[in-house]
Amino acid sequence: PAELDGVEDADWRFVAPPPSDREAKASEIRVESAWTLDAALQLADAANPELAAERKNIDLATAALWQAKLHPNPSFVYALEEWPPSQGLGDSKMVAGVSLPLVVSDRIDAATRLAETDRDIAAIEFLGRRRALLSDVKRAFLRVLAAEAALALAQETRDLARALQETANQRF
Repeated sequence: PAELDGVEDADWRFVAPPPSDREAKASEIRVESAWTLDAALQLADAANPELAAERKNIDLATAALWQAKLHPNPSFVYALEEWPPSQGLGDSKMVAGVSLPLVVSDRIDAATRLAETDRDIAAIEFLGRRRALLSDVKRAFLRVLAAEAALALAQETRDLARALQETANQRF
């Protein structure tokens, strides 16, 4: 994360991967009686499958980076040519050897730089999806708060109307 420039500090607030037992964390958050915005954001961050997939993409890009830093493995080569199946292996041409790839022209460093770029892209895509998800959660939470406030006002209006009706019934 340190090599990503231009990322706001607020984006890193929940960037640490959730604990290995995501379901336990999500159910722990759900048990709370009073919902807060932080609890809703933590639940969305811990239990969203799209974010989990993006986290796995970062893990895959990191694995590809490790792989890019390695030299290619030598391999044993065995070839069988002009083999007439009816006559057995005696008349065929058999070739055996060892293939040892040579790394030239700074190819490993170039592959490493490419893999680092891919990992940074995966991290930025994760941050973009996470930011979009958390902003959707914030908007939904504000809609819920507005609905609760509207409900409280409607209940107060109902109570005032009942009191007015009772007063009117007593007077007349």
